Amino acid sequence: MNNFKDNQPSSSASQEVSPVSGVLSSGRRRRLLQGGLVAAPTLLALTTTPVLACNCKLPSGFSASGNFSQTGSYSCTAPGKTPTGWKSTVDVNNKYFPTNVSKGTTFFSVFGGTDTTTTFWNLLCLSNANSDSRALAVAVYLQSVANAGANFPSVNMVKQMWTSTEGAGRYTVLTAPVLTWSRAEVVVYFKYLTGLATA
Repeated sequence: MNNFKDNQPSSSASQEVSPVSGVLSSGRRRRLLQGGLVAAPTLLALTTTPVLACNCKLPSGFSASGNFSQTGSYSCTAPGKTPTGWKSTVDVNNKYFPTNVSKGTTFFSVFGGTDTTTTFWNLLCLSNANSDSRALAVAVYLQSVANAGANFPSVNMVKQMWTSTEGAGRYTVLTAPVLTWSRAEVVVYFKYLTGLATA
């Protein structure tokens, strides 16, 4: 089982704030989580992207309690680019700006699998790229490279989320309490990271 601890900047002034407080009361949300009736990604889907945009992006910011971490004294990034947003960033050297990642990079070379020929460019050009799970993984990966670990999941974390959820595999979000995500839940998180989470 994968153990995960993110190194999120701390602040003595940081507080917890819930973007879903207008949807579910704090007590009701807590009871649903404790009763196992609502997983964190489900709570995530109950709020809208503009609210999410001002919150931190690391899994521990919401997975344990359904709450998102307030920024405190450090700055969290806005949502990353969507898959179609990344498609428009290719520079004259055929690289995604500002990542230095080639548009010809294969999905297999980063995330593994059996398809050894499909490139990042192929996936970002799909007509349904903003809802395709592999295109979302590419967009989050590129944003991770661009952010270089600043207030966004690391490149290794993004790859681990994808590879550990092959088949019936699970990704461990926290070590205490242990919370694991399926591939579908990881995709919901990727949609959140790209600003595509819906109400």
